[in-house]
Amino acid sequence: MCLTIKLIGDFFEQTSPEQMLMRQSGGECIRPEHSEIINSLRTQAGLSDPVINVLLQYVLLKNGKLVKEYVDEITVQWSKKHIKSVHEAMCLIHDETKPLFCQRYGISEEDLVGE
Repeated sequence: MCLTIKLIGDFFEQTSPEQMLMRQSGGECIRPEHSEIINSLRTQAGLSDPVINVLLQYVLLKNGKLVKEYVDEITVQWSKKHIKSVHEAMCLIHDETKPLFCQRYGISEEDLVGE
């Protein structure tokens, strides 16, 4: 795994979903509907905060916003695939989101070679 992916994985491991969304919104409080989505992912789906972080980033990269129905759809897919760790989640979404991910985080695709 390359250093860049390790650092991003570490960030997902060490940051709560609430902190991550606040950081992305420039420090503004997260919206009540986003709190509801996060609580549902924790309690009903049984996902850990690190996996929730990857899922939320995936949804934001794909959809541009957090919509409960879309989050629920992805959660069902991940549940069927038994996604339980950041590594599993990142591997699942890697090929599909690599260009978007690199653009958002200012990483060249070459930096991700050999992960």
